[in-house]
Amino acid sequence: MNNYTHNFKFENKKFSTNHFKTIRITYKGATDFTGSRICLYDERLNQRKTIPFNYKYNSILDIAIKYLIDNNCKKIISGFTSNNNGYNILINDFNFELKKLGK
Repeated sequence: MNNYTHNFKFENKKFSTNHFKTIRITYKGATDFTGSRICLYDERLNQRKTIPFNYKYNSILDIAIKYLIDNNCKKIISGFTSNNNGYNILINDFNFELKKLGK
């Protein structure tokens, strides 16, 4: 068993859950001085990374996943949630840190 699994009992039934990190993704529109950008925010470590918008892809979700893969985030969970402000990607690569990434 690793540190990212939680086992518990409730009403005499055994349960096991996995721990995940959330990477929140939001779109930031262009200004007079900068082009459109995407902000990735690590909820667990309170770290933020802003990357340029890439018009090659269809959505900010696609751009963010490509960026995470290109920067060796090895365990991206296939599911995601959306909210009014963007998306949340779940990962279980707890060694991955946004602040260690270059441009």
